[in-house]
Amino acid sequence: MTGSTDVYYRYVDKYYAPPLDEYDCPTGSSRMEIVLEVYSVIKRTPKGVRIARQCMLGYVDTTTRMVLDSSKKKFACPTLALAKESFIARKTRQASIYKAKYEDALKAIRLIEGKEL
Repeated sequence: MTGSTDVYYRYVDKYYAPPLDEYDCPTGSSRMEIVLEVYSVIKRTPKGVRIARQCMLGYVDTTTRMVLDSSKKKFACPTLALAKESFIARKTRQASIYKAKYEDALKAIRLIEGKEL
Protein backbone atom coordinates (compact mmCIF):
# COMPACT_ATOMS: atom_id res chain seq x y z
CA MET A 1 0.00 0.00 0.00
CA THR A 2 1.33 3.43 -0.88
CA GLY A 3 1.42 6.15 1.72
CA SER A 4 0.56 5.83 5.38
CA THR A 5 -1.21 9.12 6.02
CA ASP A 6 -4.37 9.32 8.11
CA VAL A 7 -5.79 12.06 5.91
CA TYR A 8 -6.46 12.48 2.20
CA TYR A 9 -6.92 15.75 0.32
CA ARG A 10 -9.03 17.04 -2.57
CA TYR A 11 -9.09 20.53 -4.07
CA VAL A 12 -12.47 21.73 -5.37
CA ASP A 13 -13.71 24.95 -6.90
CA LYS A 14 -16.62 26.57 -5.06
CA TYR A 15 -18.82 29.28 -6.49
CA TYR A 16 -20.55 31.95 -4.42
CA ALA A 17 -23.44 34.17 -5.48
CA PRO A 18 -22.97 37.93 -5.47
CA PRO A 19 -24.02 39.82 -2.33
CA LEU A 20 -27.51 41.31 -2.27
CA ASP A 21 -28.53 44.83 -1.35
CA GLU A 22 -31.49 45.74 0.88
CA TYR A 23 -33.84 45.19 -2.10
CA ASP A 24 -32.48 41.68 -2.79
CA CYS A 25 -30.77 42.85 -5.98
CA PRO A 26 -27.27 41.52 -6.72
CA THR A 27 -24.46 43.97 -6.08
CA GLY A 28 -21.15 43.06 -7.62
CA SER A 29 -20.31 39.75 -9.18
CA SER A 30 -20.15 36.14 -8.12
CA ARG A 31 -16.83 34.72 -7.05
CA MET A 32 -14.97 31.44 -7.16
CA GLU A 33 -12.59 30.03 -4.57
CA ILE A 34 -10.38 26.97 -4.57
CA VAL A 35 -11.10 25.03 -1.37
CA LEU A 36 -9.10 22.20 0.16
CA GLU A 37 -11.29 19.39 1.47
CA VAL A 38 -9.71 17.09 4.06
CA TYR A 39 -10.80 13.47 4.43
CA SER A 40 -10.10 11.17 7.36
CA VAL A 41 -9.08 7.59 6.70
CA ILE A 42 -11.80 5.44 8.25
CA LYS A 43 -10.45 2.05 7.25
CA ARG A 44 -7.45 0.64 5.40
CA THR A 45 -7.87 -2.39 3.16
CA PRO A 46 -5.41 -4.36 1.01
CA LYS A 47 -6.80 -2.52 -2.05
CA GLY A 48 -6.99 1.04 -0.72
CA VAL A 49 -8.66 3.22 1.91
CA ARG A 50 -12.18 4.20 2.91
CA ILE A 51 -12.41 7.92 3.62
CA ALA A 52 -14.96 10.38 5.02
CA ARG A 53 -14.85 14.18 4.80
CA GLN A 54 -13.84 16.10 7.92
CA CYS A 55 -16.43 18.70 8.84
CA MET A 56 -16.31 21.67 11.18
CA LEU A 57 -15.44 21.12 14.83
CA GLY A 58 -13.65 17.86 14.05
CA TYR A 59 -16.78 15.93 13.07
CA VAL A 60 -16.55 13.38 10.26
CA ASP A 61 -19.25 13.10 7.58
CA THR A 62 -21.17 9.80 7.58
CA THR A 63 -20.82 9.45 3.80
CA THR A 64 -17.74 7.41 2.96
CA ARG A 65 -15.86 6.78 -0.28
CA MET A 66 -13.41 4.10 -1.31
CA VAL A 67 -10.12 5.21 -2.87
CA LEU A 68 -8.26 2.40 -4.62
CA ASP A 69 -4.46 2.42 -4.55
CA SER A 70 -4.32 1.02 -8.10
CA SER A 71 -6.63 3.67 -9.58
CA LYS A 72 -5.09 6.26 -11.90
CA LYS A 73 -7.79 8.86 -11.17
CA LYS A 74 -8.38 9.12 -7.44
CA PHE A 75 -11.20 11.00 -5.72
CA ALA A 76 -8.77 12.21 -3.04
CA CYS A 77 -4.99 11.97 -2.65
CA PRO A 78 -2.65 11.23 0.26
CA THR A 79 -0.53 14.37 -0.30
CA LEU A 80 -1.24 18.02 -1.08
CA ALA A 81 1.02 17.88 -4.15
CA LEU A 82 -0.90 14.94 -5.62
CA ALA A 83 -4.22 16.65 -4.80
CA LYS A 84 -3.07 19.78 -6.66
CA GLU A 85 -1.94 17.70 -9.65
CA SER A 86 -5.30 15.87 -9.66
CA PHE A 87 -7.23 19.17 -9.53
CA ILE A 88 -5.26 20.58 -12.47
CA ALA A 89 -5.86 17.40 -14.49
CA ARG A 90 -9.62 17.51 -13.75
CA LYS A 91 -9.93 21.17 -14.70
CA THR A 92 -7.82 20.73 -17.85
CA ARG A 93 -10.12 17.91 -18.94
CA GLN A 94 -13.20 19.99 -18.07
CA ALA A 95 -11.87 22.89 -20.15
CA SER A 96 -11.28 20.62 -23.15
CA ILE A 97 -14.83 19.24 -22.88
CA TYR A 98 -16.33 22.75 -22.71
CA LYS A 99 -14.14 23.90 -25.60
CA ALA A 100 -15.44 21.03 -27.76
CA LYS A 101 -19.05 21.86 -26.79
CA TYR A 102 -18.44 25.53 -27.64
CA GLU A 103 -17.03 24.61 -31.05
CA ASP A 104 -20.02 22.30 -31.69
CA ALA A 105 -22.40 25.15 -30.82
CA LEU A 106 -20.62 27.48 -33.26
CA LYS A 107 -20.77 24.80 -35.95
CA ALA A 108 -24.53 24.39 -35.37
CA ILE A 109 -25.01 28.14 -35.77
CA ARG A 110 -23.03 28.13 -39.01
CA LEU A 111 -25.05 25.15 -40.29
CA ILE A 112 -28.43 26.77 -39.58
CA GLU A 113 -27.28 30.00 -41.21
CA GLY A 114 -26.27 28.00 -44.30
CA LYS A 115 -22.62 28.91 -44.13
CA GLU A 116 -21.39 25.33 -43.80
CA LEU A 117 -23.42 22.90 -45.90
